[in-house]
Amino acid sequence: NLYVGDEDSIDAELIPNEAGDIIFTSSDESVVTVDANGNLVAVGEGEAEITISFAGNNMYNPSETVVNVNVSKKSVRIELMSNDTLELKVGDEEKIIAYIIIDDGSEMIPFDLFDSLEYNVASDDDVSADDIVEVDNEGNVKAVGEGEATIVISFSGNDMYEAAADVEVSVTVSMIETSIKINGNSSFELFVGDEDSIDAELDPDDAG
Repeated sequence: NLYVGDEDSIDAELIPNEAGDIIFTSSDESVVTVDANGNLVAVGEGEAEITISFAGNNMYNPSETVVNVNVSKKSVRIELMSNDTLELKVGDEEKIIAYIIIDDGSEMIPFDLFDSLEYNVASDDDVSADDIVEVDNEGNVKAVGEGEATIVISFSGNDMYEAAADVEVSVTVSMIETSIKINGNSSFELFVGDEDSIDAELDPDDAG
């Protein structure tokens, strides 16, 4: 069995050797190709037969044998390197770090494949998910409004790799707490006609 992109070879010989040359033929070159020396290249998912044949001549009878080749995509998973839960305040920004990894750990995935990760937001609330949190295709998260949402990270697969199971990140967004601070007197005793003022400030001062 081969994975898409693998290379291998068939070691075959004609007996007797002096009878002539053997020919390698693939039944489906969209699955696997073979050259005159029996070198294989796995091209796409599927099954194919490599026929090894000798046409025969005036001294030797024809001969033929078949090698079955199964080509499959590599199994991958999404590995989350950051937290799977986020607790944010409105206006906060965070980044989700996720990678695609070969299941058996045999090799590294090309970095350009990480661009194939998809980030989507879902919410069970009546509020639209996009009104709670926004996320771009690089995993950058921004808290927009109060509520709970789920960011679903997915990889739909391609010619070489199978689709991966989705990974979810739970997001809770809450409002920023505010308080009013009174500077100076918090109680006044005034006579009719008096004027005074209350010195108060909102914390944080950019709230409004």
